[in-house]
This record gives sequence, structure tokens and C-alpha cells, in this order.
Amino acid sequence: MIEAAHSDAALQPGSMLTLQDAPAEYLKRSKWFGASIIPNLPKLEPQQPVASQEKLRIGLFSPDFKDHPVARLMMGLLRHFDRSRFELIAFSSGGKKDDPMQLRVAEQVDRFMDLSGIADDKRVALLRQNRVDIAIDLAGYTQGSCSKFFALNIAPVQIQFLGYAGSLNFDAIPYVIGDKQLIPPECTDHYSERVIYLPNAFMPTDNQLAVSNKPLQRADFGLPEEGFVFCAFNKAYKIRPPEFAIWMQLLGEVEGSVLWLSGAHQLAVANLREQAARAGIDPDRLVFAGWVDDNETHLARLKLADLFIDTFNYNAHTTAAEALYVGLPLVT
Repeated sequence: MIEAAHSDAALQPGSMLTLQDAPAEYLKRSKWFGASIIPNLPKLEPQQPVASQEKLRIGLFSPDFKDHPVARLMMGLLRHFDRSRFELIAFSSGGKKDDPMQLRVAEQVDRFMDLSGIADDKRVALLRQNRVDIAIDLAGYTQGSCSKFFALNIAPVQIQFLGYAGSLNFDAIPYVIGDKQLIPPECTDHYSERVIYLPNAFMPTDNQLAVSNKPLQRADFGLPEEGFVFCAFNKAYKIRPPEFAIWMQLLGEVEGSVLWLSGAHQLAVANLREQAARAGIDPDRLVFAGWVDDNETHLARLKLADLFIDTFNYNAHTTAAEALYVGLPLVT
């Protein structure tokens, strides 16, 4: 059993999601962490709605308007907004400029504002001057996020969505967008936020992703031409002993099969190969995918696998959506 952090330790709660399936403990950590990021912010009155605005002004806040899973998921959603009714402003805190995906995001919104490199006091003034009606935090407690500025009441309605798994337990953000599979009604006590339920799935995907039509072969990616390919493209930190043991059992029972994993740090690769050997599996049956320069090729290579197998505590998000998009079956 992993002990909860002490109340004076502002542990980044997301770092524990893969290690411990304990929603009540997670909610405590979120409360402590949220309190730790706002002590030096000024106390400001809530922003009031602007009745004279013809369109509802939505502010999207993220450090990930770049080649990042959140941006890839958002593209289709941005493209389908009714621009006669909504004005979209993207507030970027990621700092990376001239990224091709960032340029694509900028084309899909009315205004793109770079907050990186701006002092906090100037950010505060800028955010409040823009008078958004709804502010949406797309990052939560992740690196480069703007969550703490929501404590300044930058919009009359403030919501968290998409980029963070779990409750922020942050009084300034009282709503979260979800669905009844992600957050069953009987589990809402593990969220401080009021859940805005979408009727089907909460997670958007881009229905216009291009998939390369180049004739790819398994050998191009170090895979055997024959045999069953189990694919698990979650990042290495999500892989825990329980699921890895099952995966090794699968390799032991399915002759000639391999496990295709996402490229990882050399230490992670060495550790996973060592654990495979301890389980009696040839370490060479773990194949690590290299980086490809374009997403079209990445999507096409997924079709070379036979089955996507998911991690337990911290499941696949964008990687799962991509697998299903190209027709790769998934077990989660």
C-alpha cells in the first residue's frame, strides 16, 4: 500500500495516478496542490458577464497548443465550433513558437495569444482585459499550465476539460466536462467539480486525420513478418508490474508473438527487457517503436499490429483514439 502524502507536502497529484488507484487519496493531494500554487496571487473580484458581446467568448488555456496529444484531439472540435455564435481565444503558455500544429490551432480560432515570457502581473491584467465568458482549462496540474490564474476569476464560468485525468479539487474551477463512462454518477463524490455530462463520449477526436497510404511493412519497424503483434503504445511510466506480468504471460502462451512498445528512455528499455527475461521471455520479443517525423506515418504503422493492450491505472487517451481510428482493436 502506498501511503498518502502528508498534508504539508504539495505532491503533484498527477504523478501518483499510475501508481495508486485510490480516488479519495488523490482528491486530498489535489486539494493540497491547488492550495500551494496560489498563495501569492492578488484577491480580485469575480469577472461579470458582458451583456453587450454578440457572441459567447470562450477562452481556451493550454501549454499544449503544439505537437502534443491535446492539440491533436482538439483540432476536430475547433473546426466544428459554430463561429456565428462563439468567439474562440486560445491562450498559450507553452512557449514553443512556429510549431506546425500551433499554427494549425491558430488558424482555427479567432485570436491566438502567447502568454509565455510575460510576468505574472501582466498576465493577470491581460487575461481580465479580454473578458471571456467561459474559461476552459485544458491542462490542469501539468507542466506549464495556467490553472493558478483561474483563482483570479478570469471568467464568470470556469471549467476543466480534456488534458488532465482527475479532479483538480480547486475551488476556482467548479465544473468538469465528462461522460458517464469516464465519471459514473455514483463516482462523482471523487470530484470536487460539478460534472457537465456529454451524451456520448467526453473526448473529442479529429475525424479528418490523414493516414499515409505508403506500403509499409512490419520489417520497416523491426517487427517480425509472421506472428501476432501486441501493441502497447502508452508511455513507459504508465506500465506497472500487474499488467506487465499479464503481457509476459500472453507472450508465453502465444508462440511467435511480440510486444510492440512506444519508444522510451534507455533506462526504461533496459528495465523492461530485464523484467521480460525474469519472466522467462526473450527480451528481443519486446520491440520499441522509434520516433517518426509525421503523424500520417505513425497512424499507418499502427495498422501493422494485431491488438492494442492498455495499461490499468492510467489508461491510454490519444493513443487509444488513434488505434481505434485506424481500425486496430483495443482491450482496456
